[in-house]
Amino acid sequence: MWLAQALAFAGAMVLWRPAQTVWPSIPLAAYGFAVYAAGTVVFFRLINSIPKYRPILPWCAGAFAGGFLNFAVIIANGGYMPAVGLTEPRGLHAPMEGARLAILADWIMGGISPGDVLLMACGVGIVVVLVRQWRAK
Repeated sequence: MWLAQALAFAGAMVLWRPAQTVWPSIPLAAYGFAVYAAGTVVFFRLINSIPKYRPILPWCAGAFAGGFLNFAVIIANGGYMPAVGLTEPRGLHAPMEGARLAILADWIMGGISPGDVLLMACGVGIVVVLVRQWRAK
């Protein structure tokens, strides 16, 4: 069952690169959110099926929540991530002025969002838990 989900996720990822030609757009951000959600489900099922990796599930949930926060602010702002210090859109980033959900945008140290902080912190947590498990053997 999870193999079929993984293949569907891989197929959606193949479509990601051509879809970037229409970036930024709300439909593409929504597509990215859907692919991310599908990947999250597949990843959680995989990790849950391997008993020795189950201790990292809470950290994985936090990391995926960080990604969902990033997608939420991108969708709310028409496919752009608002960032401090910009006066015109550049790449995936847009100025903070008039941004929706600005508290979730890239405002920490001029380019880091709260979602990014959550992703980084949980990534470190995952590594720490896995290293402790491997050392305990």
